[in-house]
Amino acid sequence: MTNQKYENQVWLTNWLKLKVKQEEKDFNNLASIKEKIRTFCFIQQDYTSKVVIKDYPNLKQLNLGNNKLEEIIIHNCSNLKLVQVIYNKLTKLKIENCPSI
Repeated sequence: MTNQKYENQVWLTNWLKLKVKQEEKDFNNLASIKEKIRTFCFIQQDYTSKVVIKDYPNLKQLNLGNNKLEEIIIHNCSNLKLVQVIYNKLTKLKIENCPSI
């Protein structure tokens, strides 16, 4: 598996753009967009490989169930209270700096 494929998260970036209705040219301030996100629900999307959820200060719920993810890393999501990752191919789940869990 190549590193590029392993780190591919284009789907997450595209979702963020749609979620906050930003045009490509206005997508430069990713931190302010991440502050608006409260819930991720990406179930049964056939996402594979690795996903990194990082620096979402107001994220409260994360559902990545029913995918084919092998590795999930969650970092610096201070308000995260619920993580659902059932029915994946996980070999690694790492949660760091998420004090509400």
